[in-house]
Amino acid sequence: SYQWIRNGTDIPGATSSTLDLSAAGTGDKGDAVSVRVTASDGSATSAPVTSLEVTVVNSSPAFDQDLADRTDTEGTVVSLAAAATDPDGDPLTYGASGLPAGLSIDSSTGLISGTIATGAASSSPYSVAVTVGEGITIDAIDTFTWTVVPRPPPAQPTGLAATVTTTDVRLAWNDNIESNLAGYNVYRGTSPSGPFTQLNGIPVP
Repeated sequence: SYQWIRNGTDIPGATSSTLDLSAAGTGDKGDAVSVRVTASDGSATSAPVTSLEVTVVNSSPAFDQDLADRTDTEGTVVSLAAAATDPDGDPLTYGASGLPAGLSIDSSTGLISGTIATGAASSSPYSVAVTVGEGITIDAIDTFTWTVVPRPPPAQPTGLAATVTTTDVRLAWNDNIESNLAGYNVYRGTSPSGPFTQLNGIPVP
């Protein structure tokens, strides 16, 4: 028969030939664990023999997910969890390299967040490496490819109409629906095919 011992005290119910350290109460980092064994032939039982103590060593953290390759557009607001779990409950420190411009990682939680910067597509794709460790030691790395594509241009304005007076020409058109629209540029030409000259210096709201 077997009886596992933790720090000199019998572990209740731990009487099998192996001990599952992932089960609560069986042993944490730094605990001294041993086993007491007796042999029996069914009619007689030997004197117990206790093994030497072994110390439970540190367990490394592991990521809770395997981040997949992804594609996002410039201007995308990102909130991406890259958390890990440490079996010993030790504090963890996160880091990341190769993130698109505008993004960062929270060193305490592993949350990647921010807004992908305009122009980030010019350096795409990004080889991202997320790290986690106890203190300054890196214990696990998760890598993936992050592709950033340019923001599509706004749609062509619709409903353009011109009203001619004796002194000027007044233009009107339907508002675009893009939330990030900066404004409109107005051009003048003497022919439908151009050439055209931009009339405004800054976008017309």
